[in-house]
Amino acid sequence: METIAIGARPKCISATISLERGRISCDILAGLREEVSLLDYEIPIVSSTENNFTVKQSGLGVTVIGIVNRASMRLGKSRRDDVVLSIGYPFVGHEVVSADKQGLIADLSDVMRLARLAFVHDIIPVGSRGIDHETTTLAKDSHLRFIGATLSKIDSRQSAGPGTVILCSAQVERIQDLTKSIQKPLNIVGVLN
Repeated sequence: METIAIGARPKCISATISLERGRISCDILAGLREEVSLLDYEIPIVSSTENNFTVKQSGLGVTVIGIVNRASMRLGKSRRDDVVLSIGYPFVGHEVVSADKQGLIADLSDVMRLARLAFVHDIIPVGSRGIDHETTTLAKDSHLRFIGATLSKIDSRQSAGPGTVILCSAQVERIQDLTKSIQKPLNIVGVLN
């Protein structure tokens, strides 16, 4: 999500699986392939497992390599008076699975939809640092100030775990168009000044 959010095109994924080759590592790779299948093009997944000794704890490292033209990079593109919106709700741990089934979290297809909209200026997936941290980053990158909405329906300090929320900045007059494009919960978080 982060690679596409800045306007880059993913070219390769490296998955380092800290498990021996077997059913679980195959399931992990299948999950990665399922996520990559949301893209409208194929990209290779290079993987490795731990086959030299038996592991007692699992781990996974994923690296996405992408290419972007500096001029079309979507970073620090927000504008004064843009509205900042959140897509999805912050969830952590086991909550993520049930929230996903209910359509309450943002995902890769939402980032891809946002990336195609010219009136969306910046896109930031929110993770464990929460919405507050990412709104500060979004404003700072564009040399603007973030003013939070007083009636926001979400806890902006809560962790969004594995990227269950996406923030975007957009022209305020295009909010209606955005609600037609995104079928997930959408909340106004604040404005940029």
